[in-house]
Amino acid sequence: LVSVKTKELYSLLLDTKKCELTVINFWQEKLHIPQGFNWNVLFSFRFGKLFNNNVKQYSFKLLHRLLPFKENLVKWKIASDMTCKQCNEVETISHVLLYCPDTKLYWKKITDTIYRLFHIDIEVNERIILTGYDVFDQRLILPNVMLIFAQYTIYRLYIISNYTQKVMNVYKLFADFKRELIFNLKFLVKKKLIDFT
Repeated sequence: LVSVKTKELYSLLLDTKKCELTVINFWQEKLHIPQGFNWNVLFSFRFGKLFNNNVKQYSFKLLHRLLPFKENLVKWKIASDMTCKQCNEVETISHVLLYCPDTKLYWKKITDTIYRLFHIDIEVNERIILTGYDVFDQRLILPNVMLIFAQYTIYRLYIISNYTQKVMNVYKLFADFKRELIFNLKFLVKKKLIDFT
């Protein structure tokens, strides 16, 4: 894995339908997703025109469990310690994206914002992180865009903080989320991919 370039790895993974089925089966079993769940709608939302390539890459890595958090780095023999430097818990994908103390506070701010804007009460969990909040309903596209940018912001700042020694906290997360979201929403409106009316 260390010597394979990211682009080559994506090509290898995308070449096999078998891999896609394995990923789907893993998530259906782990998150108790019903067999009738329409994965194609989720894939077209997460990998469609709404998001820039960085967000799509994040979504791909999340779906295939390739995010470079310590649990994976130890598995890939790149690191030897699985301890989160923020809170000393085991650093899994779920821990970084949901359960680390600053991340929990950040999600509270995000869900409060979504509630104030759309009157939707969302409890963010592993299933919401992966499948969004009722992505089949076109009226909920904006809250789902917010949820994806919120989690992408966690991932992005995690990577930055690990390589620059900058601290990742709830205030930095929320400020970065707002900046990224506003920039991308302006682009989506300009391209007529999303309509605020």
